[in-house]
Amino acid sequence: FGTSIGFTVNNVVGTHVLLEAAREYGKLARFIHVSTDEVYGGETQLLQTEESLLAPTNPYACTKAAAEYICRAYLMSFNLPIVMTRGNNVYGPQQYPDKLIPKSICLLQEGKAAFVHGDGSPTRNYVFVDDCVNAFDIILHRGSPGGVYNIGSD
Repeated sequence: FGTSIGFTVNNVVGTHVLLEAAREYGKLARFIHVSTDEVYGGETQLLQTEESLLAPTNPYACTKAAAEYICRAYLMSFNLPIVMTRGNNVYGPQQYPDKLIPKSICLLQEGKAAFVHGDGSPTRNYVFVDDCVNAFDIILHRGSPGGVYNIGSD
């Protein structure tokens, strides 16, 4: 994870700044907070539901969970119409080339072996970017303030 202080600045402080701006604006119809399924914890074979406990296991996931708690506080304290999403890994066109899917595709096209984390047994769930956008649109228009919505391929 290298220097993880950037996660705190971007995810915790950045979210707090946006929430405060939304509160000051006062006419917000919906605030969509984008989190991650990593807030549920490490490698588990259990399907996580929106009611599952948060148990982040790395600095990035911890900052996303902290941002969720700040969102919850603004919902309760200031009645901001916040909805939260927890998505799988998004992939699709124009993705950063250093991410797993595009990097693997490039390696395979060059006749090289794709990169495998660890012994190859860990699994990750992915969701195509168009499916993620469709989910955001549905949540924007039909999500309930205070609602948490998992977005994924399961």
